Amino acid sequence: MNAFCILFTDAYNSRGTGLGELSGKRTVASVPFGARYRLIDFMLSSLVGASVHNIGIITKSKYGSLMDHLGWGKDWDLDRKNGGLKILTPFATTDFSYNDNQFEILKSVHGYIDSMLPEYCVIASADMVANIDFNKMFEEHISTGADITVLCTKGVPADSDTELTIDETGKVTRAIIHTTPNNEEKYIAKDIFIMEKSLLYALIDHGVSYGWRTFKKDVIAKKFDELNIHAYHHNGYFKIMEGLEDYLSANLDMLKKDVRREIFSSHQPILTRTKDSVPTKYGDNAKVKNCYVADGCVIDGEVTNSIIFRNVKVLAGAKISNSVVMQNSVIEENASLDYVIVDKNATITQSQEIKGTKTLPVVVNKGKTV
Repeated sequence: MNAFCILFTDAYNSRGTGLGELSGKRTVASVPFGARYRLIDFMLSSLVGASVHNIGIITKSKYGSLMDHLGWGKDWDLDRKNGGLKILTPFATTDFSYNDNQFEILKSVHGYIDSMLPEYCVIASADMVANIDFNKMFEEHISTGADITVLCTKGVPADSDTELTIDETGKVTRAIIHTTPNNEEKYIAKDIFIMEKSLLYALIDHGVSYGWRTFKKDVIAKKFDELNIHAYHHNGYFKIMEGLEDYLSANLDMLKKDVRREIFSSHQPILTRTKDSVPTKYGDNAKVKNCYVADGCVIDGEVTNSIIFRNVKVLAGAKISNSVVMQNSVIEENASLDYVIVDKNATITQSQEIKGTKTLPVVVNKGKTV
């Protein structure tokens, strides 16, 4: 695939992230996921799987965790003498406030775009879980002669989603911002685009001049009748982290065999930073059912329908269900968790009971003792 990529690490589309405490001290892209991954791993792996080896990662703030995870990009085969992974350091306006305008952000990394030799550019966000076939998307972009190809999924739109109408060839004939609640499935534009570098330049200049803010709302929804915009339908698993409910449900979706096979066992593996750990130990009292358990854990309690990261300790009598417990956390004797997200290095003390719901999970902050 003859393209480079500009990858956003946070939500820049006025939708917010809703991840609250999970993104309080880290970028959304570096939020841990699925027992051993970070959210950015899914987009990076999809791009590398399509031989996109020039990736500029736009950081906003709180990027230390992200840089620790990525390093020089070795684990994604992006530690290259020419090209490879490039961290585009934090940007701010003259008053030192961080900018959420996609076009002004891209204007600020104009030098990086200039340095790229490939003719095409991918614009994408790293706050989603999916395994995307970019080769197929690029083939459609070329074969249809599109100016812009936007990835879409089919589902029931939420407020402020960009709803697409497409013809039999996949051309976008109408695009509106969804505002009316209903249960009808529609094609929904996502924050993944392919276009020529020359068109990207023109859109950046136009967007900055006219106060545009996002590609979906200011290009796709306003220019579909002027530009040849093609919709590439991704009909596989796709989840954006717009809230804690999305985060918890996406993690628990990995326990479903069909989803797990699609995401992790396809021809395109999900790569992440390699960490060697000893095998997990299960004690005499351990009862584990329908769980994803990483290496290095000590399990002597009851764990059901949950995601357990590396080096977690679950002591005797503890019960965990429908929850995510991140690395190096300790669940002490007779503690009980249900619909809880426990961040890294936290401790749930003896006999504590914490219970959330499917739509409103409870978060235990990083390093906190409860």
